[in-house]
Amino acid sequence: ITDWENRPRQIVHFELGKHAKTLFQPLLYDEKTDQSRVLLEPVTGRSHQLRVHMMHIGHPIMGDKLYHPEPKRFHLNRMALHAAYLAFQHPLNGTDVVIESQVPF
Repeated sequence: ITDWENRPRQIVHFELGKHAKTLFQPLLYDEKTDQSRVLLEPVTGRSHQLRVHMMHIGHPIMGDKLYHPEPKRFHLNRMALHAAYLAFQHPLNGTDVVIESQVPF
């Protein structure tokens, strides 16, 4: 649900918020930086869903200026969120569209 006092932020609210589900799988943990690489798969499609879910479980996405308490702690000048795989049906001709992109960081 929208965090009205802190728009455009969203929050997890079990009573008033809409159902949202994200599957996640830890892939790699770096003890030196205390950072993990995690595969995220949104099942639903809510505003800021991946960012809010990761923040809610205590693992905000590095470089996230809206949800990470220390966004500048990340070594890149961008958020560490990347869509490596997208698949959908083209809205005009109905063909399957698959887009894959290697993670650049």
